[in-house]
Amino acid sequence: MQEVADHLVADDDQGVDVRSATARGSLPGIPQDLKQHPCIVYTELRNRNLWDFGTPDGSGVSVRVEGPLQTNASEIIRAAVLDGVGLAYSPTWLFQDLIDSGEVQVLLPDWQTSPLPLHLVSPPERRHAAKVRAFSEHLAGALVDCPMCH
Repeated sequence: MQEVADHLVADDDQGVDVRSATARGSLPGIPQDLKQHPCIVYTELRNRNLWDFGTPDGSGVSVRVEGPLQTNASEIIRAAVLDGVGLAYSPTWLFQDLIDSGEVQVLLPDWQTSPLPLHLVSPPERRHAAKVRAFSEHLAGALVDCPMCH
């Protein structure tokens, strides 16, 4: 069975990426500094440990990071960052409460990250069901004004 994915967040400046880390030790000033830090690798990203950044002048830079942990679970990334295991390249919503409280800080705020599109996935026979369509439209509308998703 092939699943159907409805795109919920625009794949432009409304991406949900942010670089987050605990405020322990010296922090990277430029993306290349990440090579000197342990990083937590999210294995579901297309490029896994190759983290992309947009430079202030509009060009791009990619940095291959390494670290003690690779996972496909965002809950593990969150726990590992809090435990000081390493730096993470993660969606804002995963850490927003901790960013707001000051426990976690955004790294490299002047550097843009590649947006991650968010999709609602459902079986194809449910795609045109009124409930699924209504939920998809509601969720897409709610995310437009979601500050943690941009």
